[in-house]
Amino acid sequence: MTGTIPPKGCYCVLGASGLAGSHALKALCDVPGVEVRAVCHSRPPRIAGKNIQVFQADLSVPYPCPEAFEGADYALIFAITFSIFVVIQA
Repeated sequence: MTGTIPPKGCYCVLGASGLAGSHALKALCDVPGVEVRAVCHSRPPRIAGKNIQVFQADLSVPYPCPEAFEGADYALIFAITFSIFVVIQA
């Protein structure tokens, strides 16, 4: 997003500590008129700024962190939940 100013508003970034989420935080960091709610599971994001508030949440449970989503104008979703099942045949 070099040279591009994001629209003003409140952004909720899911998966904020991952690769794509970190790039989104970098683009939104300290932009005037932009509020960022960075949602991560266990590892905090590497990007910090005056307008970034960090929330820890487990997205595998229903309604994990409602305060992060309240009043958000935009949701940037870079997180995924999945389970791995292994079947071993004898």
